[in-house]
Amino acid sequence: MHKTDYLNLDGNLLRLLVLIHETGSVTKTATRLGMNQSSASHGLERLRRIVGDPLFVRSGRGVVATARADELVVTARRLLAELEGFVETGDYDPKADTGLFRIAANDYEVETILRPLMRSLGGVAPDVTLQVLRAYTSQDWVSLLRDNEVDLVLAPTLTTAESDLVQQTLFEDGHVCVFDPRIRSAPDSLDLYCEARHAVMLPGRFGPTEIDQGLAGMGRHRSVVLTAPSFAMLAAMIEGTDIVATMPSRLTMNLFSGFDSAKPPLETKAFAIAQLWHGRNSASPRHIWFRQAIRSASR
Repeated sequence: MHKTDYLNLDGNLLRLLVLIHETGSVTKTATRLGMNQSSASHGLERLRRIVGDPLFVRSGRGVVATARADELVVTARRLLAELEGFVETGDYDPKADTGLFRIAANDYEVETILRPLMRSLGGVAPDVTLQVLRAYTSQDWVSLLRDNEVDLVLAPTLTTAESDLVQQTLFEDGHVCVFDPRIRSAPDSLDLYCEARHAVMLPGRFGPTEIDQGLAGMGRHRSVVLTAPSFAMLAAMIEGTDIVATMPSRLTMNLFSGFDSAKPPLETKAFAIAQLWHGRNSASPRHIWFRQAIRSASR
């Protein structure tokens, strides 16, 4: 690359890179940008010449990113956010916003926050697009925010000190035992709890849960006969069975509304859910509005 080539970069080329990376298609990107495919292809060729890399190669009906494109798209997202902040004023009208908010959240946060958020957005920000990504661990949350791959993370409060990240607690929740009352009664003693068949939500191949560790400390054990990577799967699979699931209590208002619930016959830890963002977005009127909308939905 000639040392002056970088001056040929502009926000449109950066946005083109990000969207092709997200969609895996020049055609879909052109449609989203309201241009014809020829213009999108021409822009991609300009970008290829500037960075000296093919960026995307054909694969089936779409394209896949090169290793260089995977690296550059992280920087492109950050630069686009900084360009947005450069021209952003204190006036923000969500009704006129046609942009994208990217959120990292798991099953629980989708049910308790994003579902009510979607019901409210139609009237106040009808043209805003939400993109939801899954983030399993706190390391994922931190890297997604720092690389500007998401605007916001909804997750249990972060326990490590990260000076460039900000978090705001939204609410606290505890646990209940849920069960199908047509099939069984509440496991309201520790003996009944340990004798019951249990389902556990495990988003990945993780080790024993805190409940299993607590039972082991008491010299007790429960039989886990079902694990699934989402609460929605568990709700569907334990209906009509005698299986018990120890779930966050807020899920009894949505996914597990058809089940009965009871207090677990052992101590379980309460937890807090927060929204986390990178400090670069703290003063952005657009992001401030969105965080307020998230907070309202969580209540």
